[in-house]
Amino acid sequence: MRKSKLLFIPALLAIFIVACGGGGTNSSVSSNVTSILAIGDSIGNGFGGVNPWPRLVQNDSGVNVVNASQNGRQARGSVQLVSSGIAQFNPSHVIIMLGTNDASNGSIDSAFRSMRQIVQETQAAGVSIVVATIPPILRSSAEASRARQLSAAYRTLGVPIAEVEGAFGNNAALFQADRFHPNNEGQQIIADAFIGAL
Repeated sequence: MRKSKLLFIPALLAIFIVACGGGGTNSSVSSNVTSILAIGDSIGNGFGGVNPWPRLVQNDSGVNVVNASQNGRQARGSVQLVSSGIAQFNPSHVIIMLGTNDASNGSIDSAFRSMRQIVQETQAAGVSIVVATIPPILRSSAEASRARQLSAAYRTLGVPIAEVEGAFGNNAALFQADRFHPNNEGQQIIADAFIGAL
């Protein structure tokens, strides 16, 4: 009787490990997601000392994420950055959220053209890509309108979309005091949107 009980314990432990995801990998992430290159701006860089979405994606998915986010980065002009990042890190997936700075002080048309080129070159390299719509910009109605236009354009790219704009709505509680950069809660929403699209 004692021997059969002892054999039962490892079996229970094995079931527990599988149920808990073993190494912490999120079961909603496809098994073909083996490494990720994240491209973003100051939001992805954790502006204001918050936990940035690329780190949260890594923590919640268990997949290694290289964070290539940089303050001030725009979608416009980022094509070479993505190409060089793919060559350097050889990711299975690129996840990208750019356009907030374009909507603030750049060109919507140029941002969309750049993102379309990024998608084409990423796919040509045999790498999967997920593009995020951008959070609303609540500090200015003009910026808010431009952000909505750019997010709408991104949805026409024909690739998996992390629906950040829709998840945020117009909830000011998800932003820092500048009403531009998401707080920790907002960062988690971005990460969840990416994980849901992977």
